[in-house]
Amino acid sequence: MSILPDIKKIADETAPNLIKSIKIEDIRHWKEINKDNPISQHLDFEEFDHEMTGVSIIAFHYNLDYPILPDGCMSISPYYYFANKYYKHYNPLLQELAVTGRIKILKDTHLKSLANLSGIGFYGKNSIIHNELFGSRFIMIALGIYEEIEWDGLNLVMTDCGSCQLCIDACPTQALNKPYKLDRNQCLRHYMLTGIEVPEIYKSLMTDRLVGCDLCQKVCLKNSKKSQIDRMPDYDQEVFGINRYMEEGGLTLNDLMPPLAEWVGKNYARANRVKEQCNIIYNNIRKGGEQ
Repeated sequence: MSILPDIKKIADETAPNLIKSIKIEDIRHWKEINKDNPISQHLDFEEFDHEMTGVSIIAFHYNLDYPILPDGCMSISPYYYFANKYYKHYNPLLQELAVTGRIKILKDTHLKSLANLSGIGFYGKNSIIHNELFGSRFIMIALGIYEEIEWDGLNLVMTDCGSCQLCIDACPTQALNKPYKLDRNQCLRHYMLTGIEVPEIYKSLMTDRLVGCDLCQKVCLKNSKKSQIDRMPDYDQEVFGINRYMEEGGLTLNDLMPPLAEWVGKNYARANRVKEQCNIIYNNIRKGGEQ
């Protein structure tokens, strides 16, 4: 019996989704004859072993709408809230399935390249994958498959953006100075996630954001359809209140991370990174109040 129904059942219990499956043999052949293609250069086969027959890519839909932000609070992109929520549901179930040896949860494979080749979606000029069903509002995972299933053919179209450049114009730091290519050194989200020292000219542009930006996605015409998923819940003012992280109280910064991790996951609730971003947000909020 095919493994796909088991994968589909887990995906359906998690969120509205789209699943595409492609043969590794097809990926290898495509890469061989498209060596100079930017997508090809991102693809490697380090996680693919000789027994693996193909890859299934799952796109989980989420709602990009932000809740109202209370005064004195930080904001997060809904992407991180939903990614954490979905992960908590699907990961233990997929881990159980992986024990059978029929699938492998891929962790380091370039998801965007696989998503484009599989037909999950097309590259936007903001370097994010989108499709007609979900826009760019989806979270992706990839699974290695160890049996023959009904495979999808390769998608050979990189983008459907045409002459549109709304996302390029919306970027506050011009990080999208070349279509389909993100300059990380000019990306606000990159600094939020890495803890690298933020250039002074970018700090005010971060406003109240703890993690995430989404400006290029908000203007994308592919995201014009209203999501049927409930938006991220209202911010917990205790968890997201900036003063909580700036005041010298009885709790250490490490003590404050678990409640925040419930919203964004442990990977993004790291004390040193959060502290650095909170300093920027605190100054932005304070300056806004003085105006």
